[in-house]
Order: sequence, then structure tokens, then C-alpha cells
Amino acid sequence: MFLNLQSIRLAICSTPLVGVIALTLGSSLPASPGTITLDEFGNGDLDGASIPFQLHPALSYQLPFAVRAGDVILVDGGVPEDVIRFRGRTVFFYSDIADGAESLADTGLPKRFKRNQVVLNEDSADDGTEMTSYTPSRGQPGFSGRQDLDYQFISDPAGADTATPEPESLLLLPGALVGLALRKVLSKSSSR
Repeated sequence: MFLNLQSIRLAICSTPLVGVIALTLGSSLPASPGTITLDEFGNGDLDGASIPFQLHPALSYQLPFAVRAGDVILVDGGVPEDVIRFRGRTVFFYSDIADGAESLADTGLPKRFKRNQVVLNEDSADDGTEMTSYTPSRGQPGFSGRQDLDYQFISDPAGADTATPEPESLLLLPGALVGLALRKVLSKSSSR
């Protein structure tokens, strides 16, 4: 006896009751947690998939779903350095400009913070990266009723400060060049 698997598959899939059962089972399964990583340079991802960003009026990311509105304020020594503002599907990343504007988020902090806020200390890794982990609870900024979310906010990636030399270090350059020139002159005159 020969069975036609293609026609059996079509018959099962076209049965309305099977479709309803599959949809019911699929929707009742717990949503898997997602990890959202955002940094000051426009790099964002949700479980490895890129999150688009734009620069109006500040660095902002567009999530594929809405989250609870409010501010996550990252502090260092009690001083606010970064604010991650959630509004619907949009996440704004503000960073202070006390040390200059080195990244896309360096537009300054908002003048006012939202009432719904969470204050977190920035965590620094051994390599100098400032990365703070955040898992919102119900009612907190960034909470989504659709799935559990873990956020990773990277405010100063390792090596970001070394890309542009500070003005003070540039002042050392002429002195070093003069020292090298003197050494060369003195070595030539001593060899005579």
C-alpha cells in the first residue's frame, strides 16, 4: 500500500480544528526572554538582530514592540551620566557632555526626568567598558508585557576614549619632538 504523505499533510493542515489547537498552544507557551543591547554609538540589537536608530533630536532606537514609558538613569558616584528614556516603541539614549562629545548620544542630559524612573550605578568592566545590566519589573521603564527583557546599556565601550586623543596629551607632543631633536644633535656633536 502506497501512502501519499503530501496529501495527508494537506488534509491535516487544512483541518480548522488542528489550526485552532496549534494557535492556542503556540500562544499559551511562555515567551522567551530577550536581550536588548544599546550603546552610545548607534549599535543596538535584540538577540543578535539589529535595531534601527536615528538622530532626532537625540540618539534613538526603534523597538519592534511597545514598552513601559520612563527613564533609566545611570549614575557614577551619584552623578547622572546617562539617561535611557523609554517612550512607546522608541528608546532615547542621552549622555552627558561634560567630557566633550565623543559619541552619537553625547547631546547632554534631558532637562527633566520622567516620574517613572529607575536609578542604577554604572558598572565598569576590567577593560574599561561601562556596561549596566537592567531587567525591568512590571511597571518599570522598559517593561514589556509580551516577554521578559534584559537590557545591556553600554555607555563607554573599551577603546572609545582612545580613538580621539585628549587635548592635554597633544600638548606633550611638541616637547617630545624637541627632546628627540636635541638628542640627535647632541649625539652627532659627541661623535665628532
